[in-house]
Amino acid sequence: MRFRRVGVIGQGYIGLPIAVLLANSGVEVVGYDVDRSLVEELRKGITRLNERDLKDLLKKAISTGKYRPSYKKEDLMGIDAAIIAVPTPKFSDGNPDLSFLEDAIRTAARYVGKNGLIVVESTLPPGSSGMIMNWLKQEERSDLMIAYCPERALPGRLIEEITGNTRIIGADSLEAARAAEDLYRLFIRGDIVHTSFRTAEVVKLVENAYRDVNIAFSNEVARICELLGVDFWEVMELANRHPRVNLLRAGLGVGGPCLTKDPLFLYHAGRKLGYEPLMIFEARNVNDSGPYRYARIVHEVMDLVGCNGRRRIAVLGVTYKEGVSDTRESPSEKFIKFFLEKGYDVVVYDPRSDETFGGARAGSIEEAISGSDCVALLVGHPEFRDLEISRIRSLSGKDNLILFDATGILRHQDKKGVIYIGVGLPIPYPAIKRMEKIYPHKGLSGEV
Repeated sequence: MRFRRVGVIGQGYIGLPIAVLLANSGVEVVGYDVDRSLVEELRKGITRLNERDLKDLLKKAISTGKYRPSYKKEDLMGIDAAIIAVPTPKFSDGNPDLSFLEDAIRTAARYVGKNGLIVVESTLPPGSSGMIMNWLKQEERSDLMIAYCPERALPGRLIEEITGNTRIIGADSLEAARAAEDLYRLFIRGDIVHTSFRTAEVVKLVENAYRDVNIAFSNEVARICELLGVDFWEVMELANRHPRVNLLRAGLGVGGPCLTKDPLFLYHAGRKLGYEPLMIFEARNVNDSGPYRYARIVHEVMDLVGCNGRRRIAVLGVTYKEGVSDTRESPSEKFIKFFLEKGYDVVVYDPRSDETFGGARAGSIEEAISGSDCVALLVGHPEFRDLEISRIRSLSGKDNLILFDATGILRHQDKKGVIYIGVGLPIPYPAIKRMEKIYPHKGLSGEV
């Protein structure tokens, strides 16, 4: 199938890179988004995403006239195909909220030409194809082909992964599968594999549930090591010398838009069919509980060492992982809000994001640490790799400085002059003993 004009609905982390890649392949692209300020920025060649090569691709696509950002639905009129990359967030109970998807599907149905194609990139719960076909029927667009091509891209490497990774195309007709492959071959170098729509739905959820479960196992082992007085990082290194073992790094928790919800979509799919996937549920529980667990331990230690008066904590890093600017579902948010609710002064510094989650923003590491009773290193950005404990202590000006390291970056340094708390490392025993008894594991409520 030949594509002359394509609409990409949603100009965020996935939609924008796809739109400019398509435009630079020679296709006329309308990048539609409901956020007017975002669209105005894109028209000027400005992107909020700190992604390698994306800015240059955006400027090139605009200069050639092939990419047109718009917040007006009618600008989609006459497109041959629509790619949908809108959020599919979760409700508080973990079930999927498909309201953005429904609006996008109905919008596409009104503007895609006869016998055109709709491809969904957004994460879908199993069984979504039936809902989508019903929405198209209600819009009297049963002529449209529908396919599912779930994104497989990591923030920080979006362009590289969108173009190079193997992609799965889920479609229940050979015609739709071939049309979707024709479209994606315009910008994808990696392999493309065809399967059914529902299989593609499950594959996407399984990929992220797999990672979430494996991270949860490492976090669980790290907490056991803390109680046993054993170094988790040494355990991980030695265990991984076994040819069939691959422990992942432990940390504060898990963030980002996918790992925090996709496993729950799979969990609820099983429950609706009479099977309760307990391992998936408990993995989510373990990873979600981390920020609360460590915040409470830090708070308890501060009580034990006698930090009196107005307490100040410096938080270094708020993004959901190192090396990116993305703060969506970051575990740092729960950690920070715990201390704000306790009445602490929270000062935040992140070289890659202005987000503070309610704390005060510092313009530098020095400003954040100065005068702080506690320094919490939550994200292992490259900019923090050269931090020295001696310098942190000197900047704080406190004799009983508490240093919480969620990253393991500082674990090999001399801890002289600080009370060091590290994920997976022995923590002051009285605090741990009390925390484990007072805060038993309670579930997805966020309690530990």
